Amino acid sequence: METPILQIDDLSTHFFTRDGVVRAVDNLTCHVGAGEALGIVGESGCGKSVTSLSVMRLVQSPSGRIVNGAIRLQGRDLLALSEKEMREIRGNEISMIFQEPMTSLNPVLSIGCQLIETIRRHRGVSGKEAWQRAVDMLRLVQIPEPDQRMREYPHQLSGGMRQRIMIAMAFACDPKVLIADEPTTALDVTIQAQILALMSDLQKRLGTAVVLITHDLGVVAETCQRVIVMYAGRKVEEADVGDLFDRPRHPYTKGLMASMPHLHRGLGNGQRLKEIPGMVPSLLDPPPGCRFAGRCAHATALCTTEEPPLTETGPRHWVACWHTGAPAEVAQ
Repeated sequence: METPILQIDDLSTHFFTRDGVVRAVDNLTCHVGAGEALGIVGESGCGKSVTSLSVMRLVQSPSGRIVNGAIRLQGRDLLALSEKEMREIRGNEISMIFQEPMTSLNPVLSIGCQLIETIRRHRGVSGKEAWQRAVDMLRLVQIPEPDQRMREYPHQLSGGMRQRIMIAMAFACDPKVLIADEPTTALDVTIQAQILALMSDLQKRLGTAVVLITHDLGVVAETCQRVIVMYAGRKVEEADVGDLFDRPRHPYTKGLMASMPHLHRGLGNGQRLKEIPGMVPSLLDPPPGCRFAGRCAHATALCTTEEPPLTETGPRHWVACWHTGAPAEVAQ
């Protein structure tokens, strides 16, 4: 395998609060290669967004802190860089699309001003050249009348348009890695499909490595080549997308799959969607052993006392479970 563009090794990010230490990300290891799309899925509170903020070194301090691990961009350890050096990397070599564009864009600055600032900082071009580059990027993300949009403000645009602006800003400096944190959460399904198609097209055109963070397995199936399933701050399964959907092996992954609505399942016969009972455990005081044990119908005494190792159970398929052959059931 070629050397990954982004390599994360044993990453642990904790938050030190008055109530105790929140272990938001616990010994996560993963990588993404050039032109590859890696999906990270899981319920809210599983550590997905904290992982992305850790890569960008935007974890809120002093309460939040990366306590262990390494994050390497083409072999360069980002955790060893100064804040000044990281500012040169953010938006340039690594870009990020946040969940809600209305809170990510500055409401008192025009769209053009915000795009030009990014381009001039990292490209070192004149104002005129930066303006033309920004207009070209808006045209690339299929925004009509880009010259006019450059003079408008975020509140004057729809949610879909604002998300396209964020994508244009993220791709403006041809980043090596793009992190997309729930990029379609607030959009209707039609706009969501357009945004995902746009990101996929730009990824292929520019050869950018994409890390897509989402709770929507349908989005992962449509856009990613590999997927990581996280639960309570830990990676519990990793596989190629096709293999994961055909042969999910962790009970949590199976529960997620079973909870997905299917067009022809239960129509007209009153069947409820399946769900995973219970909630993600508190990361202030996570349970010993497998953190999913309290919600798993196949948990044994071993599951509640010993943490299962991440084991390769097939080609490029890793699972952290003592009972990988268990059927798709969860605790009742």
